[in-house]
Amino acid sequence: PMLALHLARGTGKKEHKAHGTMKVFLMDQIQGLHDGLWLTNPKEIRNKFGKIQNDISKVQHDNAGTSGLVEGLNSLLANLAVFVSLLLAVPLVLNGEIGGVMLAALVLGVFSSFEALQGLPTAYVRYDGYREAANNLTSITEPEKPSHQQKRNGGHKVINHPKISCCSVHFAYDQVHDVVEDVSFELAPGQKTAIVGPTGSGKSTLINLLTAFWEPEKGEILVDDNPIGQLDPESYRSVLSVVSQDTYLFNTSVRENLLIADAGASDQQLEKTLHGVGLHLLAADLDMVLGSQGMKLSGGERQLFALARSLLKQSHIWIFDELSANMDADTERKVLNKLWETLHGRTLLMVTHRLLDMDRMDQILVIHNGRINEKGDHLSLLNAKGLYYEMYSRQMEISKLADST
Repeated sequence: PMLALHLARGTGKKEHKAHGTMKVFLMDQIQGLHDGLWLTNPKEIRNKFGKIQNDISKVQHDNAGTSGLVEGLNSLLANLAVFVSLLLAVPLVLNGEIGGVMLAALVLGVFSSFEALQGLPTAYVRYDGYREAANNLTSITEPEKPSHQQKRNGGHKVINHPKISCCSVHFAYDQVHDVVEDVSFELAPGQKTAIVGPTGSGKSTLINLLTAFWEPEKGEILVDDNPIGQLDPESYRSVLSVVSQDTYLFNTSVRENLLIADAGASDQQLEKTLHGVGLHLLAADLDMVLGSQGMKLSGGERQLFALARSLLKQSHIWIFDELSANMDADTERKVLNKLWETLHGRTLLMVTHRLLDMDRMDQILVIHNGRINEKGDHLSLLNAKGLYYEMYSRQMEISKLADST
């Protein structure tokens, strides 16, 4: 067994890596089969597949060689032990010290003792692979150690429609360059706020800070005058509904995808919510399977579905990250209209680079290079003739050009 363990050391990690590479390769090729055949030489795909298969076969060949060696040694030692026991026991029988029947019992006993342990060397050949698989499993199932990005339960409960305040917030990924720098603003209950700015200016980072997934490096975020780090995370996030630009839908029924927001909701509630956002066809068939990543729905329908989840959760604060991104103008207008129809006094924070319906916002924060460059309502920012005015004018020109063509 120790020889088997020594010879098989490291093969488990190689085998799991090779199998993982094969699964990822096959998944990529199957999901993008049409594009792959069109854009890539099929011979090249087969060559890549063959190379990965060779890596798997090499590990399996090494393990088979080790198994053959240790099984051969096991058989050799077993037969050698039988032979030695015969050499020692035959003279005892001839001298009459033991009976002839005992000779057979003695030899068979020695041989059966090896049979009881015959599978042990083979188990040690596979031990490295089993250990690697167990490590992968425990890395998923066991909770990670608390870090600065994770909060402990047991803090203050959030039960009301809270006010959120950012006070001189700084955040950096590499501890050197601030992605968010000296950001201060307030989200009052029922207030509608838009965060706009160029790509990479720190808008999405700010959402992760507000939802307590990350902690500020400097400054603090207060929820009803309580530091966000002292809140119970589950209680705080229960008042939030966050919708990203890429709404994830599971390959299951409409009902199951909606029950994520409220596990106790009845079919009547689900149907009413879907009707409320204009998804009448889905309301008529809650058992319809949406397909992988919601492939049966258009981009606009996926965002309306996300809006339905937010309504079903009945949270006080809605945070939308590029809600209408990658939509045509008609679909974008439909989604935004449904948003205003269903807002009903909730606090709204919308991160967007599309400056539509900005006149509906109580305040607009213009972020550039991680800092709030301008703050105010739509008219005051236009009159200031600053960055917001330039962004808005440029988008209006592009919109007019698109309408004319």
